[in-house]
Amino acid sequence: MKNATAHVTAAKKQITTWLDNWFKQGKVLSWNITEEWFDQKKDTYMCKWQFECLYKEEKGRFDGMSIITFANNQIKTIEEFQTTAKHEYPY
Repeated sequence: MKNATAHVTAAKKQITTWLDNWFKQGKVLSWNITEEWFDQKKDTYMCKWQFECLYKEEKGRFDGMSIITFANNQIKTIEEFQTTAKHEYPY
């Protein structure tokens, strides 16, 4: 169990460092939900979104999708994925 605890502690430190840097140097310009669904049987909310930010004076933009599951009126899990709306076909 000692090894697992060390990994969790390292991960928490990395996340804390990333968040500190983001809040000091980043700004959300827009975060718009473009589509959303809720599955009552699975108690799961899903949405597609477009995110735009300014970080270290550089503008960034990407699309994404979130899957959020609930249990006992609380968030159980959050999964987020970067997606690409523009597709390039080889022919």
